[in-house]
Amino acid sequence: SSSAFDAAVKLLGGRARSRARLEQALLQRGHAEADVASALARVAELGYLDDRRYAEAKARAGFTEGRSLADVQRRLEADGFEPALAAVAA
Repeated sequence: SSSAFDAAVKLLGGRARSRARLEQALLQRGHAEADVASALARVAELGYLDDRRYAEAKARAGFTEGRSLADVQRRLEADGFEPALAAVAA
């Protein structure tokens, strides 16, 4: 629904999030699963949500902080990224 979409855009405006974390936040706010799925598809279509781009940025930041490859991958997975994406991004 548009309210789930509006909430998704607002959440992403505050800070970047992984798809998994955005979905979790919307569901916790009481939006229906179908509305959340539709909102996630729409924000991704508009380019507001891009897990690969976000994971790569988080990986670069982790390496800049001096973190190891394993630590960066572990942190990406903890942030809701699939292990395969975490491995590719890092």
